[in-house]
Amino acid sequence: MDQLNSCKISLILTECNLPMMSGFDVSQAIRAMKPPISDTPIVALTALSIEEIKNKCIESGINDYLAKPLKIEELEKVFTKWISEN
Repeated sequence: MDQLNSCKISLILTECNLPMMSGFDVSQAIRAMKPPISDTPIVALTALSIEEIKNKCIESGINDYLAKPLKIEELEKVFTKWISEN
């Protein structure tokens, strides 16, 4: 995590259910860092239902989420949305 501020990152893609640190925890840790990394859009991948995940994403600072299994078109749409805004 400490090395994130040393590189230019356009978007962070994380899985919600990581084994050591959940995607929600990753997002909160990134949001607690200094800019520019704290301002980087975060997109989460999840197998949970959209209703279950929506509030957790908002609370943890995740900008957007994609439900698995996902289609490549959905991934392209979300990447284009968040990368073009930065």
